[in-house]
Amino acid sequence: MGDFFGNTCRIRAVLFLYVEQCSIPLELHVHICINDYKIEEGIALDKALSVHVKDIRKSFGSTEVLKGITADVKPGEFLTLLGPSGCGKTTLLRIIAGFIKPDSGSIHIGDTNISNVPSYLRGLGMVFQNYALWPHMTVKEHLTFGLKLSNIDSDTMQKRVTWALELVGLTGFEERRPTELSGGQQQRVALARAIALQPKILLLDEPLSNLDRKLRDGMRVELRILQERLGITTIYVTHDQQEALAMSDRILVLNRGKIEQMSGPKELYDSPNSAFVANFVGHANLIPVTILERTKNTVVLEIASSKISVPVNNPSFGYSSGILVIRPENIAFTNQTTGVNPMFTGRIENTVYEGKELRCSIRIKETKTSLSVICPSTTQIHPGEQVGLTILNSTLVPAEGED
Repeated sequence: MGDFFGNTCRIRAVLFLYVEQCSIPLELHVHICINDYKIEEGIALDKALSVHVKDIRKSFGSTEVLKGITADVKPGEFLTLLGPSGCGKTTLLRIIAGFIKPDSGSIHIGDTNISNVPSYLRGLGMVFQNYALWPHMTVKEHLTFGLKLSNIDSDTMQKRVTWALELVGLTGFEERRPTELSGGQQQRVALARAIALQPKILLLDEPLSNLDRKLRDGMRVELRILQERLGITTIYVTHDQQEALAMSDRILVLNRGKIEQMSGPKELYDSPNSAFVANFVGHANLIPVTILERTKNTVVLEIASSKISVPVNNPSFGYSSGILVIRPENIAFTNQTTGVNPMFTGRIENTVYEGKELRCSIRIKETKTSLSVICPSTTQIHPGEQVGLTILNSTLVPAEGED
């Protein structure tokens, strides 16, 4: 252990001198520091570990950013922290990484409490939003910098570099510098640098946000395949709902420093437990309703002084009033549902062409309520036209302020 801590001190000094000269924030480079454990070379990393955060609280001045966050990340799981700007997701990630000290609470990796362990001893890999690549270093030099400081022998180092670059599809790019790489390739270098150190947990802070949409969509798939191949426990931060739905095993939705919901993508989308989640994750129509009757799969609701029977996926909803959540794709025009009478009628206010789909805004007859409806772009409808509508599926959530 004496040699290990000696190496760690030396690494911190080298980083401090370099960062001071270049005027680059120190935290951008913490992830290249030495790991305190060894694993065998190969495609799969060591046994995946869990992460447990308990009652994490953090305030900046008088603003409480995290309000008692407790959550478990399963071994090998891809968990996404999702929420709007200012919800606390990046603060939580940086607390796990050790860059920010929480006011209270604990963090465990596996059975080890790392709450008071410095970031450079936690053995975590971090990929930042801006990638933090040095302009004067080649791809190979980026990967070997942290490995050299870890006192890894040259043969093992070369195997690690070859292995990591092969995993991210950058074999043959060893001598290129960041300015000779595309945005997607720079992102892969940052990822390879973290993987080459063979971390216990992989942390990613909006790593795809700087890429254009088409490249970002492709990188989502590549990153997820790589994570599954490695089997490494991964915590990913994003504000992009589609990104979270496409990549995650589970999604933790944060709002104003609190957990709104933590579940799989399909459950989160189909069965949100609050109006915030329903409205933030995808598009949703939110209608205040009064519940009059319940059956096995439907409820009779009063909407704008009209009574209608609506299919819901949670008819045992425990309140007499609430918010009816209807996804735009779960509303059909009656001429598209053979033999089904319309639940209500409305007038088309406007339509927006979105390629394969047409997004319509429809005002329910004799109300001020408008619904967003998605239909195939080949559907022949026009603004001002009266249409019949049927709800195919929905869910009920409490009105704001009800728990």
